[in-house]
Amino acid sequence: MSIWQVIIGVLGIGLIGTGYYVSQKLFDLAFSSINGMAFAMAFILGSVIIGTYLFYKGSVAFIFQLIRRQHKGYLNINKVMSLSSIMFRMKSNALLLTIITTISALAIGFLSLSYIAYYSAEQMAEDYVVHDFALVNEESVDKFTTALESNDIDYSMKQVEVIQYVADASDILDLNMDQDDAIMVDPSQYQVPVVSDADFEQINVEKNEALLHGYSDLTMSFMKIKDSGTLIFKGQSEKFELQQIGLKREHLVSSYFSGGGLPLAVVDDSTYEKLKQDLNPDIQMSTKLFTGIDVSKGDLQKANELYISQNLEEWAGNDSQLKSSQDQKMNMGLIMFIVGFLGLTFLVTSGCVLYFKQMDESESEQPSYTILRKLGFTQFDLLKGIQLKQLFNFGIPLAIGLLHSYFAVQSGWFLFGSELWTPMLLVMVLYTALYSIFGILSVIYYRKIIGNAL
Repeated sequence: MSIWQVIIGVLGIGLIGTGYYVSQKLFDLAFSSINGMAFAMAFILGSVIIGTYLFYKGSVAFIFQLIRRQHKGYLNINKVMSLSSIMFRMKSNALLLTIITTISALAIGFLSLSYIAYYSAEQMAEDYVVHDFALVNEESVDKFTTALESNDIDYSMKQVEVIQYVADASDILDLNMDQDDAIMVDPSQYQVPVVSDADFEQINVEKNEALLHGYSDLTMSFMKIKDSGTLIFKGQSEKFELQQIGLKREHLVSSYFSGGGLPLAVVDDSTYEKLKQDLNPDIQMSTKLFTGIDVSKGDLQKANELYISQNLEEWAGNDSQLKSSQDQKMNMGLIMFIVGFLGLTFLVTSGCVLYFKQMDESESEQPSYTILRKLGFTQFDLLKGIQLKQLFNFGIPLAIGLLHSYFAVQSGWFLFGSELWTPMLLVMVLYTALYSIFGILSVIYYRKIIGNAL
């Protein structure tokens, strides 16, 4: 190989690796501005696509050349039938294989993200609604409980008083936003929901402490919240300096109260009363009451129908865990159907292109098989090499497509749901199984060509 071919091979692998690295840093603080993220996305797309083209143009031949050098030029029949052919075929088909790989990566990526959203619907509803039903005002509570009692549905109710406080969270937040950025947040003027530890039997904090509860992967992608630090709550007449003692993922009240972005702060009951008495009326005129209602699993569907019939969603902040989960599944189910149809179309198209390409190659290589058969190689000997060849022909584009989609999904999956590995792996396994059918068909066709070689 020439020096230029070696440079192309190394550059292809380097560009793909660089694109993968930047994709993992996409939502990191290094690209926290809108312009920075847009530039990073464009760079990732260009780097990976160009790197893929160069990978087929030079990297594959470069890697296989290294393998040949290890054997000092002496190759058995299997490697002659596979490595030698692929070194030159992939180089000449670099553009076609780049298109196939990109299409496969897009199909797998979109399918994975849509299935992540569908698969995570129940877990996200549990995280953000917390109880079967979340209500935020007395009128809706009275209306709903009356409906439950009139229909003989037993329920349990938990009420938590929540106040909103402006806090200086500079010590616990790690933000790096541009001054003119639309998502810029002043960490010294953050609105934090506050509750008393007296409302939760399992939580106990000291007078000068605060425990943060209820964050999401989406929140943590844009701002890093530390496990410890100082929170300074700004009342009307005085400031309250509290030490953060931990950060928990579990939500204690519905996400309606965490609209500002920071998790809920649990403080000592005596501290809570002081904060409540010194509440700044310019921030919030009064406290809000969160009411969580739970019913038995057998009555949940009936209770959900009552919730809908009572039009309780007219009040902002009211929510039903079951309805929230069903709504997301319905929306994502439609998207999954559309994406699945397009993904299957891409799969069949790319698989057929590679299959017909192999049919054409097998016809052109038939005289070579005739010579090999006359030299004494059996049909089984040749088929072992052909199977290895098809493993490379179909496996390399598939493997690169899977890698592309993995890093794409890994960089932003938290925008779509709370579960990553199970839905993504299911999609990848199913896509690989369907894609492998075309590889098997090509081996069967080669068997026929080899059988007719004599």
